[in-house]
Amino acid sequence: MHSVLRSSWRSGLLAGALVFLILFGSVSPSAAFDATHLAQLKTTNQCPNCDLSGADLQKADLRNANLKSADLTGANLSGANLHRADLTGANLSNTDLSGATLRGVIWTNGRKCAAESIGACY
Repeated sequence: MHSVLRSSWRSGLLAGALVFLILFGSVSPSAAFDATHLAQLKTTNQCPNCDLSGADLQKADLRNANLKSADLTGANLSGANLHRADLTGANLSNTDLSGATLRGVIWTNGRKCAAESIGACY
């Protein structure tokens, strides 16, 4: 019986520690971007297949950027200018595009966004 109590105590302790870590951010489900990929985007405006997940690209000038198949999961692109950027095949899960200029963007599905596209592709 003593070993059963000890096993139960350990399970409870591990579960509590996991909940604590998740609640206080020590364990994060979001991935971090690759710093070399971010530097490449900033210098060349070309970053196909790059890992930019979680990157802060708020108000970035990304006109005509090549972001084909880039991982932009959880990235902050709010207020960014993506005029005519290519996002074909890019992962935009949980990406903040609020206020972003998407005029003429080639969207993830290959469709071109309309001229009035701000914050969403129309």
